[in-house]
Amino acid sequence: MNSKKNGSSDPSDVAFSAEMDDLKRDVQSAQLQAWLRKHQQSLTVAIVLILLAITAGSLWTQHLSSQKDAAASLYFQGLNQSETAKKQAVLADVVKDYGDTAYAVLARLQLAALAENPVENYRAMMDDDALAKSFRWQARLDLAEYYINNGKPSDAKSLLDAHVGKQYEQLRFYLLAQVSEDDAKQQYLRQALDAASNDAVLKEKIESALGVTATAQG
Repeated sequence: MNSKKNGSSDPSDVAFSAEMDDLKRDVQSAQLQAWLRKHQQSLTVAIVLILLAITAGSLWTQHLSSQKDAAASLYFQGLNQSETAKKQAVLADVVKDYGDTAYAVLARLQLAALAENPVENYRAMMDDDALAKSFRWQARLDLAEYYINNGKPSDAKSLLDAHVGKQYEQLRFYLLAQVSEDDAKQQYLRQALDAASNDAVLKEKIESALGVTATAQG
């Protein structure tokens, strides 16, 4: 009976092990090739779909960029019109043809400002959940200001009772002061003065209103 010392290896065992490793690799390679052949059609379809998705994404990005550029061009074309009717017509085309761009929102604001009765335009923007809150807040405040300028303070106050974003609070408090009297008016003016300001002209109006009142009381 042949004996082996601990730690020694039989050359025949080493060779056999190497052959087994080669055989395993060959089998695995053959299995992989067989699997690839079996699923070749599915893989081809998958690759084509991936390539189409990449291409479609690129084309869609180009389309959006093109839409944005066209909307911007038409919007500024409208602003540059000297006649109100022509300006309204061009801005209406921006809303109609490029309704999913930010320029359509800007066009709607312009149309509301140009209209003799902008209530419908402003309310449409306020009720449009797809619009960013900032645009809806601006439409609410613009409508409230329209009501104030047209002698409808109660209608304006019902709009101003709803809170708006921090950057719109100064205008909201100022407009609330316009539909309030005495102490309430002063309180709203002080709140407007303390609110974050991004409108130097409005801030000057608020300071002026508070200054005139303080002089009258003194």
